[in-house]
Amino acid sequence: MVARRRRCLLLGLCLRAWAAGKVQSGDRWPLVRQFTATQQPEPPSSHRAAQLRQALTSREQDVFSHIAAGMSNSEIASSLFLSEGTVKIHVGRILAKLGLRDRVQAVVLAYESRLITPGTPPPDGPRQPH
Repeated sequence: MVARRRRCLLLGLCLRAWAAGKVQSGDRWPLVRQFTATQQPEPPSSHRAAQLRQALTSREQDVFSHIAAGMSNSEIASSLFLSEGTVKIHVGRILAKLGLRDRVQAVVLAYESRLITPGTPPPDGPRQPH
């Protein structure tokens, strides 16, 4: 459990530092190199992104985007005006629906499916319904 949290924290810190321009692609972090090596991100309307959107409710999509930005449960709760317990429930349901083991896999999936692009700031709050 501790190792998982450390990986999540390291990944979140890595992504935040890169998004803030504090880390260059030539640095020693292989994850940063992997994401910065992407030439032109595909639009988020790819087939995998559409499948993810269909699998998750609107609120779960909000929480998922915050997870992908490397935010903790308490940060997500504050940003979305939810209790931390509610966030934990959403995180558990997201992981179960998507067949993921932990938050690290959720972050990787978000980037691989192009729901999140490198350099995008963390979301401010809940998305407005269309």
